[in-house]
Amino acid sequence: MGAEARLSVQALSVVPGEIGQLDVTIRNNGTVVDEFRFDVVGLPNDWASFDPPRVSLFPAQEETVRVSFGPPRLPTTAPGALPFGIRALSTEDPAGSTVEEGTLFVAPFSDVVGELIPHAARGRFRAKLQLAVDNRSNIAYRARPSGVDPDEAVALAFQPPYVEVAPGSVSFVKVNLRCRSRLWRGSSVTRAFQVLLEEQDALNAAEAAAAGQPQPAEQPVHPPSILLDGVMLQDPILPRWLMAALLALVLLAIAAVILWFNLLKPQIQAAAQNQVSKQLAKDGITATSPTTPTTPTTPTTPPASTSPGGGQGKGTPTSTTIVSFTINRSLVVTGNSTATFIVPRSYVLEITDVLVQNTAGNSGVVSLSNSGTLLMRWSMVDFRDLDYHWITPTTFAPFAKVQFTLSGCSGSCSAGLYFAGTLVRS
Repeated sequence: MGAEARLSVQALSVVPGEIGQLDVTIRNNGTVVDEFRFDVVGLPNDWASFDPPRVSLFPAQEETVRVSFGPPRLPTTAPGALPFGIRALSTEDPAGSTVEEGTLFVAPFSDVVGELIPHAARGRFRAKLQLAVDNRSNIAYRARPSGVDPDEAVALAFQPPYVEVAPGSVSFVKVNLRCRSRLWRGSSVTRAFQVLLEEQDALNAAEAAAAGQPQPAEQPVHPPSILLDGVMLQDPILPRWLMAALLALVLLAIAAVILWFNLLKPQIQAAAQNQVSKQLAKDGITATSPTTPTTPTTPTTPPASTSPGGGQGKGTPTSTTIVSFTINRSLVVTGNSTATFIVPRSYVLEITDVLVQNTAGNSGVVSLSNSGTLLMRWSMVDFRDLDYHWITPTTFAPFAKVQFTLSGCSGSCSAGLYFAGTLVRS
């Protein structure tokens, strides 16, 4: 009684997200008709499927079943050798069930995405942005970022100089931009540049080839390089409103000098002379010169000055300075809840870049709202991550709420929202 099973191959290699197949031949060694069903031991049940899922055999009869292995293309699917067993379960004689063992080699795969946040930086001489590296592979990613600028208009510096990202993680690198030339006045100028991510294994292979050393036997899994495009909008150092304010200050200073010498100073001198003369007369002293007869003088007081327009001309020109700076924030929600960012007082938030992430592949609905007013809504089953870049920013008033809501979620699930933009003084 019992069953006998044989595998077509003892070892099978498969890339996550793809299908690897082998055959198992099952033989009925019993004396009665028996039905056999199959399952996998040592691997998750959803990794393997059987065609057909069960067979019915006469005594001494055998049949071949196709086994398909499909490990999911997720960062949690670690590469390496995994022993497994194909178990044939007998309906008539459970004690006669059999297990045939084999090895499944899960291959490493690469899925790395880089992004500059925000895509367009702005500044007069310097600017800052972030390089986000999302590693969706099942192996770690290490690379060296560098700047590429054929026009040599922008210099780039990175902190840290290397980026290391574990499987299923996101790392950020600070990117400092510096214009090589100054723009004193005029219109803003667009400076285009690129960021190059060079994978560490590819760098090591290139250095070994340059030194004449033997190349490693295994080829790098990750792409040797990733190229990202970026833009910096360089504003003039002296904006137009500043030139107008400086001219107004110069004119105001000239008017103050003229007023001092022609009106205020003579009045002050005359008032001081009168006070001295009154004090001397009160003490009975007459001020005279030893050789020059005293000539009485009467201080002349100029007529009162009336400003044009009833004093309205005394106002000074004023100018409003617009203060702005780049902002980036992350909102993470777990379960059916809402994460909120409140715009600071006296500022207007202008969002230009949005990244929505569902790295765990959960189900549910996420939405982005402006103080309760729905802006966008996404179904989580349709994406792992989505990014949007707007030329015309979405504006949130002072004290407005940037609300990221997760609903329709069953069990433990989470989603993330990363947004970037500019806070402008209102």
